[in-house]
Amino acid sequence: MARLDIALLHPRLDLYGGSQKLVLQLAEGLSAHHQVTVYTTRYSVEKWGAPEFSVIEVQPAARLLRMPLYPLAAKLLAASMGDHDVYNLHGFPSHLASKHPSVWYCHEPPRELYDLSHEYAAQLPAPRPVSQAALWALRAYDRKKALQVDAIASNSAYTRRYIRLAYGIEAPVVYPGVKLSSYRPRSPDAPVLLTVARLVKHKRVDLVVKAMKLIAKRIPDAKLIIVGEGPEKLRLLSLARSLGVERRVELLGEVGEGELIDLYSQAYCLIYTPEREPFGLAVLEAMASSKPAIVSAEGGLLELVEDRVTGYLVSRSPREIAEKAILLLKSRSKAEQMGRAALAKARRYSISYTVESLSSLLERASSASSASS
Repeated sequence: MARLDIALLHPRLDLYGGSQKLVLQLAEGLSAHHQVTVYTTRYSVEKWGAPEFSVIEVQPAARLLRMPLYPLAAKLLAASMGDHDVYNLHGFPSHLASKHPSVWYCHEPPRELYDLSHEYAAQLPAPRPVSQAALWALRAYDRKKALQVDAIASNSAYTRRYIRLAYGIEAPVVYPGVKLSSYRPRSPDAPVLLTVARLVKHKRVDLVVKAMKLIAKRIPDAKLIIVGEGPEKLRLLSLARSLGVERRVELLGEVGEGELIDLYSQAYCLIYTPEREPFGLAVLEAMASSKPAIVSAEGGLLELVEDRVTGYLVSRSPREIAEKAILLLKSRSKAEQMGRAALAKARRYSISYTVESLSSLLERASSASSASS
């Protein structure tokens, strides 16, 4: 294995999310055999701890990470990056940076330009026709730049199909993994349900809060713990109050990794019902903790959760979500049986596999570039 000088780019490492967590685990794994430099606009030591690899912050680009300024942010990030053997790109707008040879690990095409464009167009401070024109122009630019990267990997078969639809490109699947030894499988102590998600509209956490009203009628001591931050927080608190379940729903905000692992261990199951989620690292973490998951029957979650074996696939119906949660809360043996099956499946998603697969792609991209120069 040739030792490479790798630049790894993610625009926001001051946030706590699945893509950020994966990127830092990849950087740690790759640094065992390669020299790794991570570029970002901001890095949070408070959230992630002191890194064991080089991190360079390009803070002026942070204010440009919004519509329609993403191309400017990418250009500033690219201009701030030094010379490296290969560039590994994560998160929008990293792939807009013209750095070569490059491997874009596509967690998802930028949804604000494609399947969620209606949601983001409404947020732009401009008349709707102007907003739509701006999104159209940025979508065309995004497609142009996607065709210029040297290689693309996808994080699920669902994302691979999405990439094919958006760009007409085939992208091999490199599934994200977790460090299985970090999790502590054990039986739950109390009827606790867990949701881990950014509190944004398309994560549909409101469905879980609405389901909690139905759950509480059957199991009065049941509790829902929500981990995550975002603009929907106040609306979710108001919804819980209006449904009379404010004492049964606890919004913890962001928590440290150790506390999150404890919460997975204590819960009966994870409930995660986003709109067309590309993969769902929180679901894999719950499975590694020997917990079943109740998830929306769409997107990459269909690849993670096997219905009635490792959890339940549900529609966007609060009643259906509640019914499945009640089944698990009323039968510890069923929850534990599904949890064991979930853990067995989680063992197929090791972070070491992800690191090895990505390392191979980076080596091939670097070798191809050297051969052609």
